[in-house]
Amino acid sequence: MRISQVQIAGFRCLATLEVDFDHLTALVGAGGAGKSTVLNALDWFFHGGDLEERDRHRGADDPEPVGEVVVAVTFGDLNDGDREALGAYVQGSTTILTRSWSEANGEKLSGNAMVFPDFMPVRAISGARDLRNAYVALHRDHGEELGLPDPARSADEIKTNMEVWEREHPEKCELMAAEARHLRGFTGTPTLESRFDYVFVSATASASDALSDDRRRGTLARLLAVLEGLDESSIERIEKLQADAQDAIEKVVGQARGSELISISSGLTKRVGDYFPGAAIKLQDQISPPRPPDISVRAQVSDRGGHPIDPELQGHGLQRALVIGLLHEIAERESGETDEGHAGSPRTLMLAVEEPELYQHPLQARALAATLERLAGTEGPRAIQVAYSTHSPYFSRPALFADLRLCRRLTDGSSSCVAANPASIAETIEAVDYGKDVTENVERALADSLREAIFARAVLLCEGETDAAVFEGIADTQGGLDGDGVAVSPCGPKANVVIAIAILRQLDIPFVALFDGDIEGQDGGQAKRNRQILELCGEQATDWPERGLRNCCANFADTLESDLESLWPAFGEACSRIGEELGVRAHKNPRVYRQAAAQAGQPPDFLLDVLDAVRGLAA
Repeated sequence: MRISQVQIAGFRCLATLEVDFDHLTALVGAGGAGKSTVLNALDWFFHGGDLEERDRHRGADDPEPVGEVVVAVTFGDLNDGDREALGAYVQGSTTILTRSWSEANGEKLSGNAMVFPDFMPVRAISGARDLRNAYVALHRDHGEELGLPDPARSADEIKTNMEVWEREHPEKCELMAAEARHLRGFTGTPTLESRFDYVFVSATASASDALSDDRRRGTLARLLAVLEGLDESSIERIEKLQADAQDAIEKVVGQARGSELISISSGLTKRVGDYFPGAAIKLQDQISPPRPPDISVRAQVSDRGGHPIDPELQGHGLQRALVIGLLHEIAERESGETDEGHAGSPRTLMLAVEEPELYQHPLQARALAATLERLAGTEGPRAIQVAYSTHSPYFSRPALFADLRLCRRLTDGSSSCVAANPASIAETIEAVDYGKDVTENVERALADSLREAIFARAVLLCEGETDAAVFEGIADTQGGLDGDGVAVSPCGPKANVVIAIAILRQLDIPFVALFDGDIEGQDGGQAKRNRQILELCGEQATDWPERGLRNCCANFADTLESDLESLWPAFGEACSRIGEELGVRAHKNPRVYRQAAAQAGQPPDFLLDVLDAVRGLAA
């Protein structure tokens, strides 16, 4: 069982939004786009709670916040255990459950279920006695012909019996929206929670909050609750220890106070006997039995000297690492355990982390990103989903970015969340004839080059690092590109540029693709790549395009070096001078090219036009 889609309406900054989820889902995008709001909306869906006015969406021109909030979650890949627990709310291998709040009806949990229509009026009755009377009347009128179960003594038993009957008689049921409060512990057992655990670590959670014993707000308490409690043998041993302790305590108290109580009892008997002859008074200690142990967990961190220190007294980085490390440990233990009772029907744990990169230096961030990715791919009796919101390129998965969800606030105030379509990208890969070398030749090359591109407002794609260095050098003289939200991404071979274009188009990221025309060599393979790039960019395809700038692509007539030799002679001179100064080979040296571009004087119009075009897309 896993979350496959979430639909949100009226929650905080989101008027409406639909997000698809996978085993690993990385929510990226600019600040204020709603990434963290998606994770908070899921937290409210699973754990409920009162919504404050600030939790309800209010548009720019709306005098009041919305009167209704809805979070609908589609669960897919249901197994036998999930279907048994969710019962009538399952359709095939999926189910959709909705938590809503409205001013008129308050908070509700509902789902589409196969329901017997005549049961609906009975279920709608709030009072236990009235509900039972309504069922008795239904049973009296139609019980025999429908084979309805006899009226039970309690309303809860009647509800359970009606649900069982519906499962056994689907031909008499209809698919309709039905209340599902019992799936989340409002009444009865928390059935949904027994199949799916959602644990959310917010960016603002302190160590004291995360390690709290409070089941609602403490990450540690909630994670430990995922694990099984004490087994029967341990409980029996504790009860025996408590009984032995009770006997020992009574013996000690008796020895300390027994003679005194006997003396006082004798004195009271004598005095009361003056008023009620024959009455006898006996005093004895009543010692309350020990209460069951209240077990909690305390975390401490030892320094190099072995001295334990409370986590909240440590630095933010260590506190954050402790909380997320706890997630790793619990998840890996759960995924590694075998449980015959859940064979073939694993429960699911979703780890949701807001900005996991907070307070982590680059090495720690990369290690954490790799761990979360590994957890999402874990197979075992404990299924694991991972979702996080991030601003860090370390957490953008390189597997052709299929796990990214790029969130945006649109100009009309609405929100969108787009993902790259793996099927479409696969078609592009097939078109460039990479075949079995995709992982080695594409993912490795694009992982680094596009990590920052997905956070940019516009991207300049180019083949090599030297191309990127020239444009970055020119931009250095103009104040750089970072402030404009422009990323320069060298992709490697021209075929990688083709695939990078496909990825950015899927994510709706504006770009200018710069490539070599390679006209001098007249190689058939390069001609094919030229045509592919032009077609993807919506241009007229040709084998050998002339040097020029188009709508979202541009190309040199031949290569960077050959074109700059004629367009910008001062660049070559600057390269030679800087190479000698640095004592390095100047040809195809990105460091030399960047400095030369910044020092060679006025660049040619073609290069300036390309920079202006990509800046214009980011504006």
